[in-house]
Amino acid sequence: MLRRSTCDANHIRQFFLSKHRYFARRKKFIANMDETMLYSKRRYKVLTAGRNRPVRAEKSQLPHLTGVCTIFADGTTMKPMVILPQKKTLDAELEDLDAFFVRSESGWMNKYLFMVYCIMFICKVQEKRSQMNVFDAQVPFLLIVDGHPSRLSFLAVRLLSAFNIELLVLPGHTSHILQPLDVGIFSPLKAQFKKLFDMATIRYDQQGHMVINYVWNARELRYIMVRSFLDACSVSCTATNIENAFKATGIYPLDMNKPLASRYIVANGVPPARPNFVNDKVLTDPNVMMQVFQMEYGRPMQQQDWYFNLFVAMQSVLAWNGAYGQVLSRELHLLYPTAGGFQKIQLK
Repeated sequence: MLRRSTCDANHIRQFFLSKHRYFARRKKFIANMDETMLYSKRRYKVLTAGRNRPVRAEKSQLPHLTGVCTIFADGTTMKPMVILPQKKTLDAELEDLDAFFVRSESGWMNKYLFMVYCIMFICKVQEKRSQMNVFDAQVPFLLIVDGHPSRLSFLAVRLLSAFNIELLVLPGHTSHILQPLDVGIFSPLKAQFKKLFDMATIRYDQQGHMVINYVWNARELRYIMVRSFLDACSVSCTATNIENAFKATGIYPLDMNKPLASRYIVANGVPPARPNFVNDKVLTDPNVMMQVFQMEYGRPMQQQDWYFNLFVAMQSVLAWNGAYGQVLSRELHLLYPTAGGFQKIQLK
């Protein structure tokens, strides 16, 4: 509870007073993105003699996965992204699933994967704009994220800015109050994931007894985890749940009193011991963008850095099902046509 006890009421008020103009737009232009960890642990009720209650045993046969969700305040979503740890090739059975697949050694989000995500988000925004009238198509979109270190990516911020998308980072230690995904989506999503995963992995012997020590093939278990996550997203990310989540945070409709009424708000909260640079900032602001580059690379930005950093980012991460094959190598020059030479970059 230490993380939640640091939410100061004045901090929340200051955030809304300084950032309210970013929320003063129609709900179809406001989005929230966040990651959630998925584990292959299964819980069983084990009846034991001499105990007053059953003992729960846990078993994990596969490293965690990271699921990345995006919701819009109008109740719509975009395709989830799944981060697979320690994978160099994508399993054939995963290719048909409706998700973006990327990898990292740890299975966690990093700044290169965040860059890939931003390209996916840009594609979704451009798709939405293609269905709008000429005036709405010029309205900036707002992407709300937490202060994870992966957000400190000049390349990702520059891409978003180029497509008229504003990136707003929430204040530190407030995501359980101000982030719609944390407030209203991830709890039912994780409960549904656990239910679906447990149902899919239970095995019985010929006598009808549950086989607790059943050893799954890693490939089978990975597919079950991903499929359970995607099915849980479909059940949890409904238009009603999404709209209620944004409403509970006070972001849309704009209402500062909603988060201030949270039971986690205290009168004199303790500020974070180690403040994060990206917290409580609009990273796509031109002045902040220059600071992002300085923080990331330790030196002032030069003109040629834009091209070099894009190449390094593309070579430093593997992505499947649209991330590179359908977007970076084929469509990047369409997304950002003024960047001469990008269309000549071919990924291996």
